[in-house]
Amino acid sequence: MITTTHAVMYSFATVLVVIVAVMYGGTEVDSKSSADDQFDIFSESYRDMTSSNRASSQRDAPSRIAIVGAGIGGSTSALFLRSLFGDNTTIEVFEPAARLCGRVATIDFHEREYECGGSVIHPANLYAQSLASHFGLAHCNESSKNGISFWGDGDKSEFDISNSNFFLVVCKLLWNFGWSVVTMFRLINDYLTHFATIYQLQVQGKSYGSVEELLFAFGGEPFVQSTQQPGCEMFAEAGIANKTIDLLINGAMKVNYGQDCRINGFAGSVGIAGFMPGLWAVHGGNNQLCEKSFASSGASLIGNAVTKIKHLENNFQVQTKDGGEHDPYDVVVLATPMYFNGPDIDLTEACSDIDHCPNNKTPAKSYRSTVATFVYGKLNGTTFDCSGDDCPNSVIKVTDDFYRSVGLQQPVDFDPAQDEEMSPTNEAVYKVFSTNSLTSEQLHELFEVYSEVDEVVWKAYPKFSPPEELGKFVLHPSGLYYTSPVEWSASAIEMSIVSAKNAALLAYNRWYDI
Repeated sequence: MITTTHAVMYSFATVLVVIVAVMYGGTEVDSKSSADDQFDIFSESYRDMTSSNRASSQRDAPSRIAIVGAGIGGSTSALFLRSLFGDNTTIEVFEPAARLCGRVATIDFHEREYECGGSVIHPANLYAQSLASHFGLAHCNESSKNGISFWGDGDKSEFDISNSNFFLVVCKLLWNFGWSVVTMFRLINDYLTHFATIYQLQVQGKSYGSVEELLFAFGGEPFVQSTQQPGCEMFAEAGIANKTIDLLINGAMKVNYGQDCRINGFAGSVGIAGFMPGLWAVHGGNNQLCEKSFASSGASLIGNAVTKIKHLENNFQVQTKDGGEHDPYDVVVLATPMYFNGPDIDLTEACSDIDHCPNNKTPAKSYRSTVATFVYGKLNGTTFDCSGDDCPNSVIKVTDDFYRSVGLQQPVDFDPAQDEEMSPTNEAVYKVFSTNSLTSEQLHELFEVYSEVDEVVWKAYPKFSPPEELGKFVLHPSGLYYTSPVEWSASAIEMSIVSAKNAALLAYNRWYDI
C-alpha cells in the first residue's frame, strides 16, 4: 500500500504541474473529469446487458460466497459481488482481526486519530473517488504550506523546497534537474492515462485471469515488461537523468515502498505518482472506504482465522482455526496476501494447479515490514540544520539509514475552521517511517524534544525484485479467485480495488458462462 508521508509531496507536485503546463500547454492528468456519478461503479449497465446470458444459463445466482480477508480488497469484493449477483446470495467474510480494513488503518495518538497505513489517494483513482462520493465521504486535502527536504549521506540537505516562494521553487527545480524533471512528470502522466483505461474495460465487464493479462489490457506489452525491469533502468532509458533518479525518484521509492529505484518499473511509476497534485485522504480515515463497502454489501462477518480452503465435488469448504468446517460455498474469494511466513492457509486441496498455488513457504514472495513511529515533539534543529519556521515539514532520506522519512501529520478529522495547522515551529505530531523500531538515541537524533511515542509495525507491501513472477487470479476454475497477486506489480489502495472488481467480474462471468 502506498504510504506517502501525509502531505509530503503536495507543493512540489503543484510546481511540477505548472512547469509542464507552461512548457506543453497543459497536462493530460485529470480524474476522469471527476464526474463520478457518470461512472457505473456497480456494473448496473453490464448486468442489464447480460440479462439474457443469465436467463439462458438457467442458473440461479450463487447460494453462498465466502471471502477470506476484510481489508480493502475483501470489503470491496463483497460490495462488487453483491452488486453483480443480487440480494439472494449469502456473502460471508472471514476476518480474525478486531477491526476491518487491514493495512488501511488509523492509530489513536495524542488524543486524535492519524493514518498509519495506506495514507493517500491519487485524484485519478476513480474507484476510491467514486466510493467516497457514493458513501458521502468528504475529502481531506493536503496542506499546500509544507516544505520538503531531501537528504543523502551527508549532514546537509541535498535539495529542499522549504520556505521558498513559488518562483524560487520553479527556478530551483529547473536549475537542479533541468528538463529531466519534466520528462519524469510526463512519463508518469502517460502511465496514469493508460491506467485509466481499466475503468472503461471493467464497466464493459472485462475480466482477466492473471496479472499479466490485466496489465496488458490497459497498458500493452510495455506495462507487462515494466514489471520485469528495475525502475532505475526504465527511468534512465526514458531519458531521466541520474541526478533526478538518485534524489527525487529514490526519495519517492523510499517513502512509498521502503526500497529504492531497483524495484520494478511499474511499481516505481505508481510510487512516483505521489509527486502528483491533488493527493487526498478520506476525512475521518481512509478505513471508512472498507467499513462502508462492507456494511453496504450486507455481508456477514465471521471473526475467525481461515486455516484451509478445500475444493469439494461441486463447491468449496472453508475451515477455520476453531475447527469449524464451513460449506458449501459456490464461490470463494481469497482476499488476503499469501507471502513468506505470512497467513498459514492450506490451499493444496483447493488449487487446480498446485505448481502455481500461493503459500507462505516461498522466500521469494516476501512482504516488507515497515515501522510507522508517531512522535509528539519538535524536530532536532542541529540534525536538520534548521531553526523554527526554517525547518521543513517533511524530510526524505534517499540513502540507507535508520529512518526513511519524517513527516508532519494532521489528524484524520482535521477541521481548518477549528483546528490550528501543526507547524515545525512548535511541538507537533510526526510520523517516521523506518525498517526497525527506533531506539531512544535515534529518536533524540531526530527530535530536539518529544513527550509521546507510539509505533505500528506492519507488513506493508511486497519486497519487489524484478523480474517479478506475475501470478494468477484464478486458482480453481470452479470458483476460487485470488485478489492479491496484483500487488507484485504495484501495491496501492486503488490497485486492490481494481483487483477486487476483477475478482467479482471473474466470478460473475464464469458463473453465467459469459
